[in-house]
Amino acid sequence: MKRIMALMLALLTLLSLVACSSDGEEDGGSSIDMSVSNNDLVYRPEENPNEDAFYYEYINGNEIAITGYAGSHKLHAITIPDAIDERKVTVIHESAFKSATNVNAITMPNTVTEIGDMAFYGCTELTTINMPTALVTIGEAAFSGCIRLTSVAMPETVTTIGYAAFYNCKSLTTVTLPTAVKTLPKQIFMNCERLKSVTWSAEGLVIGDSAFMGCTVLESINIPATLTSIGSYAFSGCAALRSVSIPATVQAIGCSAFNACTALEPVTFADTTNWFVAQDVNAQD
Repeated sequence: MKRIMALMLALLTLLSLVACSSDGEEDGGSSIDMSVSNNDLVYRPEENPNEDAFYYEYINGNEIAITGYAGSHKLHAITIPDAIDERKVTVIHESAFKSATNVNAITMPNTVTEIGDMAFYGCTELTTINMPTALVTIGEAAFSGCIRLTSVAMPETVTTIGYAAFYNCKSLTTVTLPTAVKTLPKQIFMNCERLKSVTWSAEGLVIGDSAFMGCTVLESINIPATLTSIGSYAFSGCAALRSVSIPATVQAIGCSAFNACTALEPVTFADTTNWFVAQDVNAQD
């Protein structure tokens, strides 16, 4: 019995040696590294006094998305590279610079076409930022909470702006919207308490719910002649708004759209055909 067990062990040993030899022949005798590597890619500028590090990933085969950022705690300006590994930087990824409170100015390359959701959310020291000339999309809450951002000049290439993109940008004073933007989503400029004027010469269609709610010093906005609806609370609390002209194309105005607009006097309706006046059914005769 012992001899049989010994023979079986010898046979198993021989088989394992043959298998190992066969594996070595298939890969040229080299060993296979099965270890897990860190996939984080980092770009650091050559001249880098503030220790800026831009994290990135490859997208669309030959493009780069900036996915994160780290740098010195010292307040400073940063310049996002236009190319990494000879590939164009085209996307600022979701939350890439979220809460980067050490940055007061950002220069983006003109290669960027998309700014993701919450990309610059909570950058409370940011005062200036350039918008790339090829920019198409600004994501949801992209600049929300940038309380020191004073102005925004969006290029005509922008077609889409996300929900609450500039919510609570308390220092924002003027905005010029691209003509290709058809919809102002809900809360886009909500609580921008220093916003005085908005220029929108587009063939705009919709002003969303609470779009300008709490913009207490907003004095004027040109409403496009093609507008179809004004959302609920759209201008609620715009105490400095003095006049509004409603085009004939408007089919719906949401509840309390102009609530607490205490300075509002003339409201001009281009066409009131087939309109009716709602009455308070509890009112006394």
